[in-house]
Amino acid sequence: FVSDPAQDLTYSISGLTMTDGFSTTNGGAIFNTESLFLSDCVLSECAANIGGAIANEGSLELDSCTLSKNAAIVYGGAVDNFFGLLSLRDCTLAENHAEFGGGIENSSGSELWVDSSTFFLNSAGASGGAIDSFDAITNISNTTISGNQAGFGGGIFNERSAVSIWQSTIVENIALTSVGGILTSGTMP
Repeated sequence: FVSDPAQDLTYSISGLTMTDGFSTTNGGAIFNTESLFLSDCVLSECAANIGGAIANEGSLELDSCTLSKNAAIVYGGAVDNFFGLLSLRDCTLAENHAEFGGGIENSSGSELWVDSSTFFLNSAGASGGAIDSFDAITNISNTTISGNQAGFGGGIFNERSAVSIWQSTIVENIALTSVGGILTSGTMP
């Protein structure tokens, strides 16, 4: 048995500003499949097919980061979390856009933890203006979700997912078709 020390590394980036990143596939600025910690970073005006700023298929932690004006054609205007673990603390996601999950798309067995963050003026053509959660786990605490817009679930769209929300404010979100705040068709404890 030979141990590969690279498998246990957590990569850290602090104080980075990235603008105008572009990918025809995943992650306009970052595509993470490892363990990554971002602090005090700004990712703005990036675009991709999936994950306008970030596509995550590993373990990703964001602390005091701003993701704004990013766009994805399909999933996750700011972040697409696919088979991943995503944690946000003291972050702002504003004016991001995608077809599903204007701020974040959380899907396929992924786990999302959001604490003390703000989702503002994000939009989705189909569902989940701030967060779209499909077949995943979503935990939200001390967070404000306001002014977001989607066809279904202006704030949060939840399908076949477990969503837990503590001490948070969800206000003035708009759905063009159904339910401005939270639209759920799965389990919501």
